[in-house]
Amino acid sequence: MNTPVVEITKTLNGFNKAAMQNFQQMATETPDAFKLGLTAKSYWEGSGGSTLAKIGDWDLAGQTVSKPTRDYSIQFGAWKEVEEVIGITGASDRLEPVEVVLAALCSCITWAVNINSALNDVTFEGLEVSASCTLDPRILFDVLPVEESSNMFQQIDLDVKVLGDVSEETKKQIAEFTHRSPVRSILAYGQNIVTNVS
Repeated sequence: MNTPVVEITKTLNGFNKAAMQNFQQMATETPDAFKLGLTAKSYWEGSGGSTLAKIGDWDLAGQTVSKPTRDYSIQFGAWKEVEEVIGITGASDRLEPVEVVLAALCSCITWAVNINSALNDVTFEGLEVSASCTLDPRILFDVLPVEESSNMFQQIDLDVKVLGDVSEETKKQIAEFTHRSPVRSILAYGQNIVTNVS
């Protein structure tokens, strides 16, 4: 009687390490096959800064991935108090784009830390990531010239709280993992933004 062979897979932080290592190998051998094309679009709703943002199709290695179930909408605007001060009629509270960028940064940092912790056998009980910044809105409201736009923010403060009994070495590793976040790269390094107005 033959004893069945049981394949033991290591799962850490919700990741199958063998599958991750296979992905690493494929991405090393054919890097262009793993490049992602991402898009977003917004439609002005006809009043103030209210917009409807749409996220859906994306590209993998030049091939569009389109699913009717992946049709996400986000209603953007600002804080009611600010809208009232600047004279918008019918002011209301909505998600403010800069706050959503900070939330995206925190979520992407969480992804980066968990992916790389799983790959490097780093364990912890929980993770809390927060981000904060101070915005100078004078450029937005044409108080300062547009040439001052690089001065809207001085810095973004990122706080990563690791829950559980973790060593200082583990904290150093996690700090390094945060630098693998794509959203962090968007914000931390100068991106070449090409604007077309039609």
